[in-house]
Amino acid sequence: MELLNEAATTKITGEEEAYSHTDLVDLNANVEGSKVVYQAIVPALTAQDKKLADDIDAAFNKMEDTLAAYREGDSFVNYKKLSKKQIREISNELSHLSELMAKTGKIF
Repeated sequence: MELLNEAATTKITGEEEAYSHTDLVDLNANVEGSKVVYQAIVPALTAQDKKLADDIDAAFNKMEDTLAAYREGDSFVNYKKLSKKQIREISNELSHLSELMAKTGKIF
């Protein structure tokens, strides 16, 4: 969950990679890392709250699909090429995913 919070607060601003503009690479790595952690708790979460597990699965899928649209070869487009609307879309999806993941803390 901390990886998603970091992505939502620092990576999405474009400030972390101010010169290389590879922020989407870092952001994607945070999402992937968070998903690995999430997959470890899926069985227990599903037993406790299947709807939350389904909602998180859907949010991860949407986040991955959104980021995939910005892939360029083995990497991602330069962050500076994103419009404010595109950045806002990514930010909103990250926030939603982070909020859902925070709910797992109440269960465990």
